[in-house]
Amino acid sequence: QFPASRFSWCVEPLGCSVLEGHPHIDDLIVFVRKRWRRNLLSPTRFWGSVRDFSGLVARMRRSKFDLVIDFQINFRSGLAVACSGARWRVSFHPQDCREFGGWLFANLRAPPGPLSRPRVLKNLHLVRYLGWTGDVPEAVVPVPEEQREWARRFVDLSLIHISEPTRRT
Repeated sequence: QFPASRFSWCVEPLGCSVLEGHPHIDDLIVFVRKRWRRNLLSPTRFWGSVRDFSGLVARMRRSKFDLVIDFQINFRSGLAVACSGARWRVSFHPQDCREFGGWLFANLRAPPGPLSRPRVLKNLHLVRYLGWTGDVPEAVVPVPEEQREWARRFVDLSLIHISEPTRRT
């Protein structure tokens, strides 16, 4: 829809390994929420956590996002949307949210969608609200070459241990 755009994704550390090297993602922004929450409760680490979070907000603001889409629609993702500084912050209609609060940070909300539908169709409903008219794009999962090579070696080694059953006579 926007061929000249750059695509960034704000993700928690667990999701990073799946998205690293993705050909359609220009920038991964890591949101280390669990560590920050733990550190906020520690008197000795509190200010370090505040500084880390402020750094994340500054990084997002420097990106000067025009549009941010919140597919998660929970309070955490809503907070990231609010911190982005984007002019347009898009989310689902409140009735389509599982958790309270995520939609609060959006200034554009899609109309309500059908109540029961798979996640991919729910997300498609949101991007159709933004003007997408195509079908569901084919999923792309990048697998780095070194991991492909490891998988090939693993399969080759496992074949050594497989043998034909012998017949007893």
